[in-house]
Amino acid sequence: MKLRKHKLTIIVTLVLLIIVSVSSFLLITKVFSKSDKKIVIKKDMPLILIPGTSATEDRFDDFITQMAAKVGDKDVIKLKVQPDGTVEWTATQNHKLVNPFIVISFVDSSEETVGKQAKWVQLALKKAHTLCAFDTYNAIGHSNGGLAWTIYLEQAPSQYTQKMQKLITLGTPFDTQLPLEKKTSSGVETIVETDMLKKLVAAKRKIPKSLDMISIAGEI
Repeated sequence: MKLRKHKLTIIVTLVLLIIVSVSSFLLITKVFSKSDKKIVIKKDMPLILIPGTSATEDRFDDFITQMAAKVGDKDVIKLKVQPDGTVEWTATQNHKLVNPFIVISFVDSSEETVGKQAKWVQLALKKAHTLCAFDTYNAIGHSNGGLAWTIYLEQAPSQYTQKMQKLITLGTPFDTQLPLEKKTSSGVETIVETDMLKKLVAAKRKIPKSLDMISIAGEI
Protein backbone atom coordinates (compact mmCIF):
# COMPACT_ATOMS: atom_id res chain seq x y z
CA MET A 1 0.00 0.00 0.00
CA LYS A 2 2.84 2.42 0.88
CA LEU A 3 4.53 1.62 -2.43
CA ARG A 4 1.34 2.37 -4.35
CA LYS A 5 0.92 5.66 -2.48
CA HIS A 6 4.52 6.61 -3.26
CA LYS A 7 4.03 5.73 -6.92
CA LEU A 8 0.82 7.76 -7.05
CA THR A 9 2.54 10.76 -5.48
CA ILE A 10 5.46 10.67 -7.93
CA ILE A 11 3.23 10.42 -11.00
CA VAL A 12 0.80 13.11 -9.92
CA THR A 13 3.60 15.41 -8.83
CA LEU A 14 5.35 15.20 -12.20
CA VAL A 15 2.18 15.96 -14.12
CA LEU A 16 0.86 18.52 -11.67
CA LEU A 17 4.03 20.61 -11.82
CA ILE A 18 3.01 21.37 -15.39
CA ILE A 19 -0.37 22.82 -14.46
CA VAL A 20 0.10 24.31 -10.98
CA SER A 21 1.87 27.68 -10.78
CA VAL A 22 4.65 27.99 -8.22
CA SER A 23 3.77 30.19 -5.24
CA SER A 24 4.42 30.36 -1.49
CA PHE A 25 2.18 31.08 1.49
CA LEU A 26 2.30 31.39 5.26
CA LEU A 27 0.09 28.62 6.68
CA ILE A 28 -2.23 29.37 9.60
CA THR A 29 -3.11 26.31 11.65
CA LYS A 30 -6.63 27.48 12.47
CA VAL A 31 -9.27 25.05 11.19
CA PHE A 32 -12.73 26.19 10.10
CA SER A 33 -15.87 24.06 10.41
CA LYS A 34 -18.96 24.17 8.24
CA SER A 35 -20.60 26.58 10.68
CA ASP A 36 -17.95 29.29 10.23
CA LYS A 37 -18.17 32.28 7.97
CA LYS A 38 -17.39 32.20 4.28
CA ILE A 39 -13.72 31.99 3.34
CA VAL A 40 -12.82 35.01 1.25
CA ILE A 41 -10.10 34.54 -1.37
CA LYS A 42 -9.18 36.21 -4.60
CA LYS A 43 -10.42 34.49 -7.74
CA ASP A 44 -7.91 31.86 -8.73
CA MET A 45 -7.76 28.32 -10.02
CA PRO A 46 -7.95 25.60 -7.33
CA LEU A 47 -7.01 21.97 -7.86
CA ILE A 48 -9.97 19.73 -7.02
CA LEU A 49 -9.24 16.07 -6.25
CA ILE A 50 -11.54 13.06 -5.95
CA PRO A 51 -10.18 9.79 -4.47
CA GLY A 52 -11.25 6.31 -5.46
CA THR A 53 -13.37 3.54 -3.98
CA SER A 54 -13.42 3.33 -0.18
CA ALA A 55 -10.93 6.20 0.13
CA THR A 56 -11.52 9.00 2.62
CA GLU A 57 -11.03 12.76 2.46
CA ASP A 58 -7.48 12.16 3.73
CA ARG A 59 -6.43 10.08 0.70
CA PHE A 60 -4.31 12.86 -0.80
CA ASP A 61 -2.72 14.15 2.41
CA ASP A 62 0.73 12.74 1.64
CA PHE A 63 0.58 14.11 -1.88
CA ILE A 64 -0.50 17.58 -0.69
CA THR A 65 2.29 17.62 1.90
CA GLN A 66 4.90 16.74 -0.70
CA MET A 67 3.51 19.31 -3.12
CA ALA A 68 3.68 21.97 -0.39
CA ALA A 69 7.39 21.26 -0.08
CA LYS A 70 7.77 22.00 -3.78
CA VAL A 71 5.39 24.91 -4.41
CA GLY A 72 4.68 26.27 -0.94
CA ASP A 73 1.77 25.81 1.45
CA LYS A 74 -1.72 26.14 0.06
CA ASP A 75 -5.08 26.17 1.72
CA VAL A 76 -6.77 22.77 1.87
CA ILE A 77 -10.54 22.45 1.82
CA LYS A 78 -12.12 19.04 2.33
CA LEU A 79 -15.71 18.43 1.29
CA LYS A 80 -17.47 15.24 2.38
CA VAL A 81 -20.77 14.37 0.71
CA GLN A 82 -23.32 12.32 2.64
CA PRO A 83 -25.63 9.86 0.81
CA ASP A 84 -28.52 12.33 1.27
CA GLY A 85 -26.55 15.07 -0.51
CA THR A 86 -25.53 16.98 2.60
CA VAL A 87 -22.04 18.43 2.26
CA GLU A 88 -19.76 18.81 5.30
CA TRP A 89 -16.45 20.66 5.14
CA THR A 90 -13.29 21.64 6.97
CA ALA A 91 -10.45 23.89 5.87
CA THR A 92 -7.15 25.42 6.81
CA GLN A 93 -6.70 29.07 5.92
CA ASN A 94 -3.66 30.98 4.70
CA HIS A 95 -3.02 34.71 4.89
CA LYS A 96 -3.26 34.79 1.11
CA LEU A 97 -5.25 32.02 -0.47
CA VAL A 98 -4.14 31.25 -4.01
CA ASN A 99 -4.98 28.10 -5.97
CA PRO A 100 -6.10 26.00 -2.97
CA PHE A 101 -6.44 22.23 -2.90
CA ILE A 102 -10.03 21.03 -2.63
CA VAL A 103 -10.71 17.36 -1.89
CA ILE A 104 -14.17 15.93 -2.59
CA SER A 105 -14.95 12.61 -0.89
CA PHE A 106 -18.09 10.53 -0.45
CA VAL A 107 -19.27 8.75 2.67
CA ASP A 108 -20.45 5.97 0.36
CA SER A 109 -17.71 5.61 -2.26
CA SER A 110 -18.52 2.02 -3.19
CA GLU A 111 -18.51 0.67 -6.73
CA GLU A 112 -22.31 0.66 -6.73
CA THR A 113 -22.57 4.42 -6.22
CA VAL A 114 -20.32 5.60 -9.06
CA GLY A 115 -23.32 6.95 -10.99
CA LYS A 116 -24.58 8.81 -7.93
CA GLN A 117 -21.12 10.18 -7.22
CA ALA A 118 -21.32 12.30 -10.37
CA LYS A 119 -24.39 14.04 -8.94
CA TRP A 120 -22.68 14.38 -5.56
CA VAL A 121 -19.77 16.08 -7.32
CA GLN A 122 -22.15 18.78 -8.52
CA LEU A 123 -23.40 19.33 -4.97
CA ALA A 124 -19.84 19.51 -3.66
CA LEU A 125 -18.83 22.03 -6.32
CA LYS A 126 -21.84 24.16 -5.46
CA LYS A 127 -20.66 24.17 -1.85
CA ALA A 128 -17.10 24.95 -2.90
CA HIS A 129 -18.30 28.06 -4.71
CA THR A 130 -19.92 29.30 -1.51
CA LEU A 131 -16.56 28.95 0.26
CA CYS A 132 -14.19 30.12 -2.46
CA ALA A 133 -14.26 32.72 -5.21
CA PHE A 134 -13.13 30.91 -8.34
CA ASP A 135 -14.33 30.72 -11.92
CA THR A 136 -12.18 27.90 -13.27
CA TYR A 137 -10.33 24.92 -11.80
CA ASN A 138 -8.14 21.93 -12.59
CA ALA A 139 -9.07 18.42 -11.46
CA ILE A 140 -7.59 15.03 -10.56
CA GLY A 141 -9.50 11.79 -10.19
CA HIS A 142 -7.88 8.64 -8.80
CA SER A 143 -9.43 5.28 -9.75
CA ASN A 144 -13.22 5.64 -9.57
CA GLY A 145 -12.71 9.31 -8.79
CA GLY A 146 -11.80 9.66 -12.45
CA LEU A 147 -15.08 7.97 -13.38
CA ALA A 148 -17.00 10.36 -11.15
CA TRP A 149 -15.38 13.32 -12.92
CA THR A 150 -15.98 11.88 -16.38
CA ILE A 151 -19.63 11.07 -15.76
CA TYR A 152 -20.08 14.52 -14.22
CA LEU A 153 -18.64 16.11 -17.37
CA GLU A 154 -21.09 14.14 -19.51
CA GLN A 155 -24.17 14.78 -17.39
CA ALA A 156 -23.90 18.25 -15.85
CA PRO A 157 -24.97 21.41 -17.73
CA SER A 158 -22.23 22.82 -19.95
CA GLN A 159 -22.14 26.17 -18.13
CA TYR A 160 -20.71 24.25 -15.18
CA THR A 161 -18.49 21.68 -16.90
CA GLN A 162 -16.74 24.34 -18.98
CA LYS A 163 -15.22 25.71 -15.78
CA MET A 164 -12.86 22.72 -15.67
CA GLN A 165 -9.64 23.54 -17.54
CA LYS A 166 -7.53 20.39 -17.08
CA LEU A 167 -8.30 16.88 -15.87
CA ILE A 168 -5.91 14.10 -14.89
CA THR A 169 -7.29 10.61 -14.29
CA LEU A 170 -5.07 8.04 -12.58
CA GLY A 171 -5.73 4.32 -12.86
CA THR A 172 -9.36 4.99 -13.74
CA PRO A 173 -11.23 1.78 -14.76
CA PHE A 174 -13.13 3.19 -17.73
CA ASP A 175 -13.64 -0.29 -19.17
CA THR A 176 -13.13 -2.70 -16.27
CA GLN A 177 -16.31 -2.46 -14.25
CA LEU A 178 -17.07 -5.88 -15.73
CA PRO A 179 -14.63 -8.60 -16.90
CA LEU A 180 -12.91 -7.49 -20.09
CA GLU A 181 -11.98 -10.84 -21.56
CA LYS A 182 -14.12 -13.76 -22.60
CA LYS A 183 -13.45 -16.89 -24.63
CA THR A 184 -15.29 -17.59 -27.84
CA SER A 185 -16.36 -21.06 -28.92
CA SER A 186 -13.01 -21.39 -30.65
CA GLY A 187 -11.21 -20.72 -27.39
CA VAL A 188 -9.86 -17.35 -28.54
CA GLU A 189 -10.01 -14.58 -25.97
CA THR A 190 -11.52 -11.32 -27.19
CA ILE A 191 -11.84 -7.88 -25.66
CA VAL A 192 -15.40 -6.78 -25.06
CA GLU A 193 -16.73 -3.35 -24.18
CA THR A 194 -18.43 -3.04 -20.83
CA ASP A 195 -21.74 -1.26 -20.31
CA MET A 196 -19.85 1.47 -18.47
CA LEU A 197 -17.50 2.08 -21.39
CA LYS A 198 -20.36 2.07 -23.93
CA LYS A 199 -22.23 4.74 -21.96
CA LEU A 200 -19.13 6.90 -21.60
CA VAL A 201 -18.30 6.68 -25.31
CA ALA A 202 -21.90 7.42 -26.31
CA ALA A 203 -21.90 10.64 -24.31
CA LYS A 204 -18.33 11.77 -24.98
CA ARG A 205 -19.42 14.69 -27.16
CA LYS A 206 -20.85 16.36 -24.07
CA ILE A 207 -17.36 16.75 -22.60
CA PRO A 208 -16.15 20.32 -23.27
CA LYS A 209 -13.81 20.51 -26.25
CA SER A 210 -11.79 23.12 -24.39
CA LEU A 211 -10.81 20.59 -21.72
CA ASP A 212 -7.23 19.29 -21.63
CA MET A 213 -7.21 15.73 -20.31
CA ILE A 214 -4.45 13.31 -19.39
CA SER A 215 -5.39 9.73 -18.53
CA ILE A 216 -2.73 7.55 -16.91
CA ALA A 217 -3.69 3.86 -17.04
CA GLY A 218 -2.61 0.99 -14.83
CA GLU A 219 -2.80 0.06 -11.16
CA ILE A 220 -1.74 3.23 -9.40
